[in-house]
Amino acid sequence: MLARVTTFHIKPNHADEGARVFQEGLPAIQELEGFRDAVVLVDRARGKAMTIALWQDQQTLRSAAIAAGKLFQKAAHAIEGEPERHIYEVIEHRPGRNRKCVRVSAGTVQPSMFDITDNTIIEMASKQPGYAGFLILGNRESNMLMGMSFWDSKEHLKASEGAYYTSEMEKSRDQFEGGQWSQDVYDVAVQS
Repeated sequence: MLARVTTFHIKPNHADEGARVFQEGLPAIQELEGFRDAVVLVDRARGKAMTIALWQDQQTLRSAAIAAGKLFQKAAHAIEGEPERHIYEVIEHRPGRNRKCVRVSAGTVQPSMFDITDNTIIEMASKQPGYAGFLILGNRESNMLMGMSFWDSKEHLKASEGAYYTSEMEKSRDQFEGGQWSQDVYDVAVQS
């Protein structure tokens, strides 16, 4: 399974309008062959947004590009600058219910990280109150790894940091370039 991840900036006070355009266009995307899942993530305070669409394979991902492009054209009035698009391999996809917010952790990793089958961090997350799914994406060309834990509230997301997240991420610090990763929190504005 593959993911098209598009990151972009939202003009001030246009996040809800942009989300509405994506929500209205989602049914047409869901009908396309090979569609698996999609979310639109928004950080209103920083004006950042991200769409993630999961597709069965390279062929279905390519065939959906036209429909995705049309959707971004409809939302162009709410977008600032040019969106950036990247393709990732879906390493782990555990869809959940009631996805309201997400912690996105990303960084450049050692190539061996793509083949690790230890799902301890996912298992620990799934036992926390408010857990609403997990997604891990990887790009072997850039060695970029992106993990996303979904939650039913920001309170549960915040509580999970002390419950498992910080200690589990520390265990893998030496696998990240410079021992560093980014961490962002988004609201789930649209989901399939």
